[in-house]
Amino acid sequence: MAWLGSTIKSLDTRKEFVNYIGGNTQPSRVVVTNSGGEIDSSVVTVAEMALLSGVSSNVQTQLTDLGDDKEDEITGAATTVTSNNLTSNRVLLSDGNGKISASEMTAATFAHLDPTSSIQTQLNGKHPSITVDAPLSQSRVNGLANTLSGKQPTIGSSTNLVLNKVTFGSGESAVAFQGSYSELTSKPALFDGDYASLSSKPALFDGAYSSLSSRPALFDGAYSSLSSRPALFDGAYSSLSSKPVLFDGAYSSLSSKPVLFDGAYSSLSSKPALFDGDYTNLTSKPTLFDGAYSSLSSKPALFDGDYTSLTSKPTLVGQGDPMTCITEQVTGNNPVYTTGALHIDNAVLTYILFAGTFTNFGINHPTNSSLFNINVANEYTVNVQLRVTAGGNNERGMYWVILRRYKQRPANGSTRGTQVFRDYYLGSSYYRDETTTHNDVVLGGNVRVHFESNDENFEIVVQRAYQQNVNSGNCTLNNSQSFITIERHAYQVS
Repeated sequence: MAWLGSTIKSLDTRKEFVNYIGGNTQPSRVVVTNSGGEIDSSVVTVAEMALLSGVSSNVQTQLTDLGDDKEDEITGAATTVTSNNLTSNRVLLSDGNGKISASEMTAATFAHLDPTSSIQTQLNGKHPSITVDAPLSQSRVNGLANTLSGKQPTIGSSTNLVLNKVTFGSGESAVAFQGSYSELTSKPALFDGDYASLSSKPALFDGAYSSLSSRPALFDGAYSSLSSRPALFDGAYSSLSSKPVLFDGAYSSLSSKPVLFDGAYSSLSSKPALFDGDYTNLTSKPTLFDGAYSSLSSKPALFDGDYTSLTSKPTLVGQGDPMTCITEQVTGNNPVYTTGALHIDNAVLTYILFAGTFTNFGINHPTNSSLFNINVANEYTVNVQLRVTAGGNNERGMYWVILRRYKQRPANGSTRGTQVFRDYYLGSSYYRDETTTHNDVVLGGNVRVHFESNDENFEIVVQRAYQQNVNSGNCTLNNSQSFITIERHAYQVS
């Protein structure tokens, strides 16, 4: 879109239209117009919309016409079978609550009850029992007496068992069968468990698909081999059905298009009157300053250059007036000793830690720190003595001690200043290690420094010039003989 005051080389309306639709809709959603009349996505998905395919009339009307024919919910005896399955293969009954349930009787047991008439009537027609008082009635056994007539009454020690006029044995031994299969005669051959011994056995399946009979033709994976296959989309827009008319990109093809601004100021409506650049045409303009000091109002009285005209002027010190220097002990009456195990031979630079903490006469020293913070700009004398009385290194070395000065220290007072430091040389010492009594290093000296601002700090540093055989032992400061003293010097006119 082109805005007032800007130009574009070409207008890709089709791209703008597509971007507009893509920015206001979601994929796979039915497109609707929102309350502002613009294109928007509804909550209905395309898949849900497709379920309405084939509807021939108003869906709500069809639902209403069903009336009372539809059941809102299942009630009565069937409520127990709507969510869970019953036990399989059981006879159904109504339980104590009148609901459908599965009984303990299986379908197989129930299948044995296959009568042709009432089972109870048939049972009532049978002889109830055979007792002394109720002997077996011949009429109850349908000719049992005739059937038993002529049968051998007893098999005794003197009576042979006769069956169909064939006599078996003599007396009781005629039926003395012991239960052994080997005692049987005319017995059949038993199956030995070998499949090869079976007769009329079927041919076993060898596992090959080709050995199957009536087998279906397998799908070869080719789309052309499918039956009832749909025609595939060839990707051509022209092959689409119900396709919309595409926008040809011409502004003239748009409908309801606005009148474009031609860029001419004269074409604007409700335009203000432009300023012609003439100061005289301004309204409510101020009176301009003519450059004359006399034209100023509320102007101050100018200094006439005479010293006597100054107010609150200081008393000037004349040349040759005597001055008095007042010295103040910053570290107090006693020196401040070093602390910790300080091995000056292990590194090129060793920052010396001093014990305790104090804030006195313009200097602050944090607890067991190497830093001394300047809180009042002034002139100070720093005196240092550092001594190694029992050096453990067995070769020669050279050391010196310096005062390292920093500016622009951080407000926390526990960090060195950020500007490039300045070193003040205090003294040096040679470490010989000839004998045990000569394994000493004494470093020290003093320097007078004028600190110019209250954001400076300094520390005492031992620098190793060289040390042979560094790892052969440690040259450790004797804290009882290593210390610092600081004095502040203030001047006043006598």
